[in-house]
Amino acid sequence: MAVSESNARLRKLIDQVIDDGVITHEEYDSIMHIVTEDGHIDNQEKAMIKQLQEMIEDKTVKFRKG
Repeated sequence: MAVSESNARLRKLIDQVIDDGVITHEEYDSIMHIVTEDGHIDNQEKAMIKQLQEMIEDKTVKFRKG
């Protein structure tokens, strides 16, 4: 399956957040914008969002202001 341009952007941003161990509300909003910009959330996007959400819930990735 080919990776769409939006999926590549999403993966890059999520990987950056995971590497930092920190996510800002602006980054989270950017991620959600990428996911919803085409009006369809595909299986790859769902999997990436699930991974990120699990990491936020178990505090592997923490929210930071600004």
